Amino acid sequence: MTPDTTAPGPVLRARGLRRRIAGRTLLDGVDLDLAPGEMLAVVGASGSGKSSLLHALGTLDPPDAGRVELDGEDLLALSEPAQARARLHRLGVVFQQFHLLSGLSLLDNVLLPGLAAGGRPRTAVVDRARTLLADAGVGQLAERRITEASGGQLQRVAICRALINAPRVLLADEPTGALDAEATRTVLALLSRVRDQGTAILMVTHDPAVAGRADRVQEMVDGRLRAA
Repeated sequence: MTPDTTAPGPVLRARGLRRRIAGRTLLDGVDLDLAPGEMLAVVGASGSGKSSLLHALGTLDPPDAGRVELDGEDLLALSEPAQARARLHRLGVVFQQFHLLSGLSLLDNVLLPGLAAGGRPRTAVVDRARTLLADAGVGQLAERRITEASGGQLQRVAICRALINAPRVLLADEPTGALDAEATRTVLALLSRVRDQGTAILMVTHDPAVAGRADRVQEMVDGRLRAA
């Protein structure tokens, strides 16, 4: 399933995002446009609001004010079930904590959202999952359990899970944070292929080399985005 990149304008647009918790400003009027097939890196110091931005864009922690549009549809105006469907079908999210299920194999963790989305034969979903795992350099570990894999391997599995439904947008929080140099190159090659297929990617990173692979870099400073 290849993302549709024919729609004009940005695939993801945020306007005026604001978020305050316990008197602390996390997002201070953030505006953002992300084009189909664009890779945007967001850098900045810890606590500057980078993860808060990803959570707001992914409807995981809705902002106090603002709009988040995916293909022109305001995600924040949707019901929670509709937001969940958008995340399943059109938004891929990679967390720092992975959130993989310990009772399943690595392959089954990747398969789960693919099968839940429906619309494809199981064999097609399995083939895509195995291809993603192989491209991420962990194909040989497909049948292993969570406890039999390293943190870096689990991070790559989490990226594959986020890509299983060929999302319109991938939101990735430190997608290479637990990886060595070789694994980082493998993951960046995978993300580049996904971008070339039309998926837009927004990734938070502290690694200048990773940010340098993006089409555009913006810096988060005190809850605001600016050109880096």
